[in-house]
Amino acid sequence: MGNPIPYFPAADNSGATLKEHLNETINGVVTEGATIPNSDWKFCYGATATFALPGTPTSLPVRICLDGSKRSFDSAKLHQLVYTVKDPYALGAGTAAFRDVASFFRYASAADGNLLAGTVQKAIIRGSSQSGTSRGTSSSSA
Repeated sequence: MGNPIPYFPAADNSGATLKEHLNETINGVVTEGATIPNSDWKFCYGATATFALPGTPTSLPVRICLDGSKRSFDSAKLHQLVYTVKDPYALGAGTAAFRDVASFFRYASAADGNLLAGTVQKAIIRGSSQSGTSRGTSSSSA
């Protein structure tokens, strides 16, 4: 697994689900494979952690360790992990704020406090990375 898990799990893996995906089409249709039993994997903490010695739950990186006597990761399959996190970061607020400001100036009325009501016909918001890809913020005409 090249990318570690971005958030610390809230607990052990008892409430988590690890699934294999056999295929995904260009349209996003997923062919699901097996659900890996929770007894076959656990969260591991730290770069040297193993299934037998999973490390301390405050060490980074957080990874998935499999019980090597039962299974190994198949590089031809995608894996989906769903779990509850502890202390997640609030991300994407800037993207949402820019989207909402553009929408306000384009569509809100003077009664809503929009001093530009009725005058904005197009809105363009430019950004880099994720802030430049938000839906509804590209140029369009009214």
